[in-house]
Amino acid sequence: MSDLIEACRTGNGPCPADALHGICHVTGGGLSNLLRLHDSLGWHIDSPMPVLPEFDWIQATGGISDREMARTFNLGMGMVLVVDSAHASAVCDWVTSRLEGTQVVGEVRDHGHQVTHANPDIVFEHY
Repeated sequence: MSDLIEACRTGNGPCPADALHGICHVTGGGLSNLLRLHDSLGWHIDSPMPVLPEFDWIQATGGISDREMARTFNLGMGMVLVVDSAHASAVCDWVTSRLEGTQVVGEVRDHGHQVTHANPDIVFEHY
């Protein structure tokens, strides 16, 4: 992602540098990591990444809930870029040309400091 930041900073990227608002590495803590990006705003994932078969296997074998899977694992979404919505498509295209499996997954919401999801069982209010 440093290539993206540098390209935007020098005017050679898909958006101006001030359109990049955050980068979140989704590791342990899963989607709840998004709560680290802002003290009061929330996030809504309405178009989650496709769940990889290995995660389906882990969930079925372990009898793990959807919420716990999203809290413990990244479910295939290893990095989140927060950009102005006006530039989301251009940034997505730029990243996709370098790394397959990129898509717009959701939006920032002023609905409290929480992560909500297309699956209503997945909600995080604490990291």
